[in-house]
Amino acid sequence: MKIPSRERVLRAACVVALAAIALMVWSLFDPRPAPVVLAMSVGQMLGTLALAAFLTVVIADLRRARF
Repeated sequence: MKIPSRERVLRAACVVALAAIALMVWSLFDPRPAPVVLAMSVGQMLGTLALAAFLTVVIADLRRARF
């Protein structure tokens, strides 16, 4: 059973977003400089990447629905 590419991208976006949330929560429970810097740099990058992947799927679906 083959998974469509849009669904794979959406699942990957969810996994990446969960990783970003995990980094943010880690920095809340361990407020030393290293976890906070990781959460603010890597966590933000992962969150932005997840949002971009999600928006790509949404835009592709909207374009497909128009035609």
